Amino acid sequence: MRRWFAEAYTGVRSAVAGPVAGFLLLLVLADAMLILLHLSLKTIGEPAGFWFDLGVDRGYAEFFQYLKVAWSAVLSVLLWTKVKSVVFLVWALVFTVYVTDDWFQLHERAGAELAARFPDVPAAWHVGELLLTGAVGLVLVVLVWWTYRRAAPEGRGVSRTLAVLMSALVAVGILLDAVHHILLPGAAFDVPLTTLEDGGELLLMSVVVAYLLATTFVRLPGRQDSAVAVA
Repeated sequence: MRRWFAEAYTGVRSAVAGPVAGFLLLLVLADAMLILLHLSLKTIGEPAGFWFDLGVDRGYAEFFQYLKVAWSAVLSVLLWTKVKSVVFLVWALVFTVYVTDDWFQLHERAGAELAARFPDVPAAWHVGELLLTGAVGLVLVVLVWWTYRRAAPEGRGVSRTLAVLMSALVAVGILLDAVHHILLPGAAFDVPLTTLEDGGELLLMSVVVAYLLATTFVRLPGRQDSAVAVA
């Protein structure tokens, strides 16, 4: 596993060091602006409007995240057309499920359903969210693993990097959310944990998009000089 993290770090760093570096910088600057606006809203009340809250549904940050996830799905499909490795179609499915779940609030609805059925169970809402997310996530992990095992070395290299990045996204978006709402629900923890959780998701998704863009159009898998080629 340590080798995977080292490979992912090297792959991302090499992939985005070229022409894509400017694109990644723009994404990160946009993320940073959204995070600063959120903190400004929470500390001094400006700019007015709940849309600047990182944790609110249908806010500016969430729509920007939707855009990046959609880009990732499209880039995964384009990458499949170049290398014909089915694992990239599965990655496109992962990103599609991600944005669909967020848009239709599927895990929130599952949490509300469980809370309605078991009103006396502490944190039933968040347990319901975790159950649905875990079940769907398990199916996707199995699909990625199954197609990864049958992929060419180039497809495996990219998939390992994506797996590390998406694991970090899950750790920030799901595990930190569970800590926030189940273990540390107090008001004193709301702003710092929301900022870490949602701000971290924004930044990580920017890295995913930039990496996929570089992999698809700049450093094509299979080249000797490719950043994603496996030694």
